Amino acid sequence: MTFEIIVPNRYHMLTSVHAWIYPDVQPVPEQTSRTGIHRLYHFDDEPVPIILHQCTQGDPITVDFSSQSVTEDEIRNKIVQTLGLDVNMKSALKKIRMDEKLAKIYHGVAGIQPYQSPSIFEALVKTIIQQQVSYRAANVLTRRMILSIGPKMSFKDLTLYSFPTPKEIERCSIRELQSFGFGYKAEYIHGIATSAVNGSLDLESFREKTHLEVKSILLPIHGIGLWTVRTLAIAGLGDFSIFPVGDLGIRNLLGRLFNDGERMSVREVEAITGRWGEDWPLVFYLIMCADVLGLFEEVGRQQTHKRRSRK
Repeated sequence: MTFEIIVPNRYHMLTSVHAWIYPDVQPVPEQTSRTGIHRLYHFDDEPVPIILHQCTQGDPITVDFSSQSVTEDEIRNKIVQTLGLDVNMKSALKKIRMDEKLAKIYHGVAGIQPYQSPSIFEALVKTIIQQQVSYRAANVLTRRMILSIGPKMSFKDLTLYSFPTPKEIERCSIRELQSFGFGYKAEYIHGIATSAVNGSLDLESFREKTHLEVKSILLPIHGIGLWTVRTLAIAGLGDFSIFPVGDLGIRNLLGRLFNDGERMSVREVEAITGRWGEDWPLVFYLIMCADVLGLFEEVGRQQTHKRRSRK
């Protein structure tokens, strides 16, 4: 079955996705091609193969899927949410275009909408994997897990992968999870999966909660700290108001851009947000995307996302 989704003007799906998914480290479980992206999405207990195509920037997205029970509207809503198509980026982009330090990246980020994980569970597990390692390394570890225990399905001559469900991770031993390179974080991930399976942690309910409510639920859990909660807000909940301004990568990057190459303190990062008013969280997001995409010649992704101890 096939349908189309109208997208914001100038939206470029692959640029948006490649700001967070390396073309050479896949599946995670997403896989990209010259004009599209494909993976399995879970709707309750049903894995649904979905292939997204966009011919050129600004064109509608063509959605190919196969399901006997999931409706087109359910899939449309999931794709719009995951691709961040309903996030208004116009004001943040205007701030970038008007900023003498950032104007050079404007055309490179003008087609970006914020890509998110399709489930809170996936977003949280990926965020835990990212603790204390570079973003590229986290993708490599995620790929190992996907290839080992992630569900897969053939659809239109492609092999599509899914992120493991809580049940699939819960069935793994700690040692098996450690074999993917998670180290001590294997216990955190297994604990989250177990809580999701037994119903003591209803992650999808977070979409209806305030940040303070989410924080109060997550912080008591072993292995989850403020950085993880704030990063989850961006990667899974689409809440950009709770940006992890203490992130070492952000401080390094902003230091290179605005502080003569010296890492900014948290206070200096907080102060510079006034430069962009209420749009600062989305400006920060686009700056990070620009770094990932190599739009700042002097800053590489490995430098920016190398992280020290945090949770």
